[in-house]
Amino acid sequence: FPGIATGSSNLAGGHGLVRICYQVCSPSTDSISISSCGPYTAPSGAELSISGMYTDTLVNEEGCDSILLINLTVIEAPTVTITGDTVVCSGQSRLLTATAVGGGGDLSYVWSNGASDAVISVVTAGIYAVTVSNACGNGNSEVSVTTANLPLVSILARDTLCQGTPTRLLTNAVDASSFRWSTGETTTDLLVTSGGQYAVTVTNACGSSSDSVRLVELPLPEVRIVGDTILCSGDSIRLTAIADNADSYLWVAGSGDSLTTNDSMISVSIGGLFTVTVANACGQALEEQVVTERSDCGEGCRYYFPGVFSPNNDGINDGFQPLTNCIVENFEMLIFNRWGELLYRSDDATGFWDGTFRGKNCPADVYIYQLNYKFLNQEPKLAAGDVSIIR
Repeated sequence: FPGIATGSSNLAGGHGLVRICYQVCSPSTDSISISSCGPYTAPSGAELSISGMYTDTLVNEEGCDSILLINLTVIEAPTVTITGDTVVCSGQSRLLTATAVGGGGDLSYVWSNGASDAVISVVTAGIYAVTVSNACGNGNSEVSVTTANLPLVSILARDTLCQGTPTRLLTNAVDASSFRWSTGETTTDLLVTSGGQYAVTVTNACGSSSDSVRLVELPLPEVRIVGDTILCSGDSIRLTAIADNADSYLWVAGSGDSLTTNDSMISVSIGGLFTVTVANACGQALEEQVVTERSDCGEGCRYYFPGVFSPNNDGINDGFQPLTNCIVENFEMLIFNRWGELLYRSDDATGFWDGTFRGKNCPADVYIYQLNYKFLNQEPKLAAGDVSIIR
């Protein structure tokens, strides 16, 4: 048995009784749980730096060892990171989360705005800092939060595109971080070569908004002049500009004087060169007409043209018919609307236009007539002017 034997003996005749006394002991075992800020020194002097279960033995000189079971938790000061969306949209809120890494035990949170939870809600811009503490120390972190609005965009463009001429659609955008056009491009502006519907969408962290525009292709204007080219002295004739896609008219007499009119028709009482220039947003076009003044027109042989008629089937002034008391050898009358579309043609000198086109009544408006005719024993002539329908 382990232990130390002690005693005394009396010997008699060489034989004696030896009395031996024993002190018997057993190793003792105990267990403890330890939380330590950093490395822990066990009773035996061992340095323990990692959490876990340890067996520590204390040796007794008398052979009675003590065994200590240690449940060690090593606690360090926390390391802190802040996560969450750092852009706050107008009228909304964002969550910031403080995450402690490497710490242990009970944690406490103190934010710069006074909050004491791991997660806070923010609605305004600024610097948000947090201190996370435990029994062994603390850790700090901070993050910058900014605010943003929904993006806005508008397309700066006319509603027309000049035919054959590329144009660039420009945008006016606020708080936009990206652009996407309906054509797939991601640039801030867009070069287009044809008419149609175009849209752009801008986005940022808070959402998106869009704008669109429809471009109509506008051709260059075209013009031609119709009217009598022979002017009888003392008389007057009308020159009419038949134009397509024209917004304005400028007539210039042969002398270079501009005529104060923005009308498609002018009255001419002297001969000479007359020029009309028509224009729209994409450009202009011009046409010239020479009017010859003659004094030998011949009295008694001429056409008279009504200025208005009212085709309402009341038997009074229901048709447009040039009138003359002379013998007509050749006759052709053409009627156009203001866009140059032919509505009526006749080679019957006794006929008249009833104010219809393809069986339907033409609306009240101004119409252009052109008359090619030849009186007996005279030169062919051309007359042109306008007539109004009243309903």
